[in-house]
Amino acid sequence: MKSLAAGVVAFFISLTSLAAAEGPNESLVGKWVMTDTIGQSWTGGKITAGAFETFQLEITEHDGPIFAGKLRWRLTHDQHQLDDGEGETAESEETVFAVRDFDGVYVVVEHPDQSIHRLRIVDADTLEMVSYETGPGAAVGFATFRRQ
Repeated sequence: MKSLAAGVVAFFISLTSLAAAEGPNESLVGKWVMTDTIGQSWTGGKITAGAFETFQLEITEHDGPIFAGKLRWRLTHDQHQLDDGEGETAESEETVFAVRDFDGVYVVVEHPDQSIHRLRIVDADTLEMVSYETGPGAAVGFATFRRQ
């Protein structure tokens, strides 16, 4: 009888853990525009929001812990170029894929770039992203996005 009770308790604990791991059910599909950023790149030094004419994350698919979309950016005319995984450029559109980690934060990867981002939901209309990339285009950054 004790082993049956222990089994029932373990079953309910596993259901509770699974529900917690599922995270928020709100869809992230849509366009998210960067409103603020600070960063540092190997090739160009300090990066601020003023360095970008546009910086947008468009999430086109979101299914449970997975999403996919595009990251689009264009530098202002007076800025250096950044590496998008195919070379130095002033603008790029890159495919992104993400999975929600155990802590509820999304891990986002870019292709063909090798950047990795951690994306946190602040509220229904705000995301925060920490980015890092190694190699010739090494960079780190923090950005805030608002739902468009």
